[in-house]
Amino acid sequence: MKKNIFATIGFITAPLLATTAYAADLGAVDYSVAPDVIAYEDSLWTGFYAGLHGGFGLLDTQGSDGLDGENYRTPIGGAHVGFNYQVGSFVFGLEADVSAINVDEDLDNPFADVKADWIGSARARVGYAFDQVMFYATGGGALAHAEAISNTNGSSDDNIHKGYVLGAGVEFFVSQDWAIGAEYLRYQLGEEPYQFATTRVRSQGNFDAFRLRVSYAF
Repeated sequence: MKKNIFATIGFITAPLLATTAYAADLGAVDYSVAPDVIAYEDSLWTGFYAGLHGGFGLLDTQGSDGLDGENYRTPIGGAHVGFNYQVGSFVFGLEADVSAINVDEDLDNPFADVKADWIGSARARVGYAFDQVMFYATGGGALAHAEAISNTNGSSDDNIHKGYVLGAGVEFFVSQDWAIGAEYLRYQLGEEPYQFATTRVRSQGNFDAFRLRVSYAF
């Protein structure tokens, strides 16, 4: 009789003991994985990246003799490369970009036409990350190429305008390697001279860029 009682108790308790041991093993696995997940999140934004961007821009010229007060709309398309370094929630980075633009306008003033075909910059970026989302401010130096063509004698001159750019944007990691974003950049382009056959004029301008971007993180 006693043997039967002990056998019954053993039959009932054995599965309970096995279940307890299995649960303990599961707990051990969970604790070992947690540090890896935290380390990954803390370094999500660190590293090199490259990508493409596109959108539209508005060029506002200031100058003399038909080069003043003209506004041009143009599509934008280009590429960018950069590097980010994350410290806690703050992200510090450097980025260089170049964009093709298509300003090719006949002015109402019969004096000259204006053309511009590219614009670029080298900028610092400072951002604050909320896991996969980062809001950032950016600023640095800028260059743009423009040409003016005289409507009186057909002569022309071109220049590289130097200046600076300030802006802000947001980026979002849609996967471990790919990020999408949107940004606004305001370029202040310095004054440069344009020499025609017998006339010399000067021109400068502001350029507002609205861009969408996609980047691949290495």
